[in-house]
Amino acid sequence: MENKLSELINQIVADYFHFYNCEPINLSIIFSDDIWKTYFEIRPDHRSKRTEQLPSFNGTIAAPLELDGTFTVIVDNQYFLSEVKNNRLSWIGTIAHEITHVRDYKEYAQMLSAASYDEVLTAEHRMFQLWTEFNAKRHGYYFLRKYYFDDMTDPAQIPDIINTELPGQISFMSNEYSSTSDGWHQIYTVSQFLGRLAVWEDLFPTYFTADYIARLLTPNPWMLDLYEYLNKHRELKTAINSFSELHEIALQNFPGI
Repeated sequence: MENKLSELINQIVADYFHFYNCEPINLSIIFSDDIWKTYFEIRPDHRSKRTEQLPSFNGTIAAPLELDGTFTVIVDNQYFLSEVKNNRLSWIGTIAHEITHVRDYKEYAQMLSAASYDEVLTAEHRMFQLWTEFNAKRHGYYFLRKYYFDDMTDPAQIPDIINTELPGQISFMSNEYSSTSDGWHQIYTVSQFLGRLAVWEDLFPTYFTADYIARLLTPNPWMLDLYEYLNKHRELKTAINSFSELHEIALQNFPGI
């Protein structure tokens, strides 16, 4: 069973790099019953730095000590088993999401000529961290949909998105946003929703038009500004020199960020 799972994961990872036509990255994927326990086993030096309440994730990445080291993708095992039991494939999107983070962190560290990935993890680089959350959701969710649909652009999918998925995601975002006063957690939640919205716009541009998206987001003008920025700056090389603009947008609703 373990060998079959390992083979399946290898196939999914290879498919990700082929699908996005990018250079494969050497990484490790671990399924863990305790994500943070596993994370701190990999990076024990980070234990003292994480004094706040640790968030719950379906997956995360542990960056290596050295720039040429191996990233580890850690997936929550109970989440994975629940997905499999219920014949859901969201775990594939989670793996694609985390691989995208790995790609982004490696590219950003190289652009900065950073001494280590720990430099990228500091508050000084929060706008990159916000950008990569949108980017990872966009890549992970898009990749996931190709496993569900033979034709990802079939308009027959639109009613389910409009009537079920979109209201469900808005409700989830609103609940997560309201559950905390932590501005970073709030904007993190919003960026993930916007990443999903960008995929719908890509797949169904005649329905998810600029006017439709504006009507959807204009109750929160800062959210529309955030979406337009992130959607316009999809490549890190186009975003990196304008993170000050992203920060100004974030400050509209999160003065302490």
